[in-house]
Amino acid sequence: MLPLCFGYDCLAGMRGKRMSLNQRNVGPASSMELLLRWLLMCFAAVAMLAAACESRAEEANTNATSSHPLLGNARIVDPKEARRNDPFATLHDKPMSENEALIPQLIASANVLPPQYLYELSRRLWPADKTAAMEWLAVGMARARYDALRCTDKTARQGILYLPMIAEEVVKGTEQDRKAFGEAGKRALARSDLFVDTVSPMWICMHGMSAINSAIQGRKMAESDWLAPAAEWTALRENVRKDLASYFDEQGKPQDDPIPMSKTPYPRVTLPWRITGGYAWLDGEHLVAATTETGPAGKQAARLAVWKLDGSKEEIGAPNGIWCAGNGVIAWQTESEKLVSKAERLTFNVGLPGAWTSQSMELRRPFLNAGMAQGFSQSWNLPANPARQSPFDCHWETNESLSGTKFATQWFPLLSGHGAIQFEPPVNTSLARKAAWVRKDGETVRLPVDERALTLESFRYFAWKKAYFVAPLWSRFRQESGPPACVPAAWIYPAEGRVEEVCVPFDTANQSNAVLFSPSRAGWLRMASARITAHGQKPGGLYLVKPNGQTEKLAETQMDSWNVSPDGCRVAFRHRKSDTGPYELDILDLCRAK
Repeated sequence: MLPLCFGYDCLAGMRGKRMSLNQRNVGPASSMELLLRWLLMCFAAVAMLAAACESRAEEANTNATSSHPLLGNARIVDPKEARRNDPFATLHDKPMSENEALIPQLIASANVLPPQYLYELSRRLWPADKTAAMEWLAVGMARARYDALRCTDKTARQGILYLPMIAEEVVKGTEQDRKAFGEAGKRALARSDLFVDTVSPMWICMHGMSAINSAIQGRKMAESDWLAPAAEWTALRENVRKDLASYFDEQGKPQDDPIPMSKTPYPRVTLPWRITGGYAWLDGEHLVAATTETGPAGKQAARLAVWKLDGSKEEIGAPNGIWCAGNGVIAWQTESEKLVSKAERLTFNVGLPGAWTSQSMELRRPFLNAGMAQGFSQSWNLPANPARQSPFDCHWETNESLSGTKFATQWFPLLSGHGAIQFEPPVNTSLARKAAWVRKDGETVRLPVDERALTLESFRYFAWKKAYFVAPLWSRFRQESGPPACVPAAWIYPAEGRVEEVCVPFDTANQSNAVLFSPSRAGWLRMASARITAHGQKPGGLYLVKPNGQTEKLAETQMDSWNVSPDGCRVAFRHRKSDTGPYELDILDLCRAK
């Protein structure tokens, strides 16, 4: 099913971050430009791609009339015609002074027009009749959702999240009077004409990759290529009705986190400097972090420092490139020299302040360095050499066997003598894959966690356990249903040469779309950037599941990243309190409750 959110927060979530209030207040012209860009994007793309194909593509994109018995004579619009003369753009551009004539026309035609026209009707009703405007908005939401679910191409469905841009003022109004919106939604659900099959869902189905691929191939799309069988429509309508009934019922209720805030006074320190880069634990009591400072000429420069638990710091220097910290070692780049062989000689200071040792090595860019893990990057590059840097103690290893053909296999070393983690190449991204622990004796042990749910920050070494914890990124979009009772994870014990499968406690009260996990001395931790509620996005935060199974919230904030100390006592986390607020880096001590 589609995510059950319809306002700007849902749209912002689709883009990967929340949208600030300032960003939401776009003017009518810019809003319309964005909306029409989306409404016509699929048609324009299909038209342009089809024009590059042979003449058969012209046949694929001509006007057609659906032969489906439940669609009647619904017309499938030629994308070229849509680009030349878009009736919706013409309607939207008409001044509000024409509402007296336009509103009755829109109401009379509501059952033969696609959902975007109902959003437009809601927009025009809003100044004079807010109750009716909310009800028509709810009808448009239901029909858009129903049409999207009838598309066989799932890539097309998320396009409905752009529709709130049509009626921005109405959406803002529903946020100010949630109770009235909930009542309007319930009235909409009670309508006998809530769902209609007289309008083709092609308006949204053509938004997907299948339509674009068909144009590239010069292939005419059969109805079965884009439309779900009619036998499934009744069930889809009932699912939409059920989801929306719950959604509208929640509008008049507070959306507080069901997980209570902790009453335990854990010590918390906010570092008094702007931490803009990555950060990593040097040991259980010292954190290495990068700050950005502005010089006299206004040029920004990175500075590296060791932070103590009381918030004080010891300057290290200005890294000339990458840096790394872990297991009592700091390595930071001081020089870079380009060589004739297209390689670079990188020089590092390695050790601790006052006891640096200079080391150099030759590498070709790009290379996989520990900074990707300690900077909380979830992406990989394609290394140009067989060398990799360990994010656990910063040493480099070269292994052509693990690197594979053209050095394209992803892997990284653990602590010296502990082996490495190697990832299975994605032959089919829809199939589960297993990363492997390659022991120091060369034996490969598959990890009992789906590789697709792992990122570089999924691997952490905990000295108090003398083991590595492998934590998946739980994502709602990967699940068939709601949150499970626990999430599969694993421990790697190098000294014992074994892997232990564990299940991290979870709970159905979770409201976040993505969650990360970590062990600690106090219990299981989990991090969520935001909660998805019937009122849009709310702050997520840091949660603790105690050994007795009780779950409590340690911090309510928008989480950006986190890092648990190797002794399992402290968690450093970068966060901000609002969409537009500055990021801060806090340290929470779980072993020293006041």
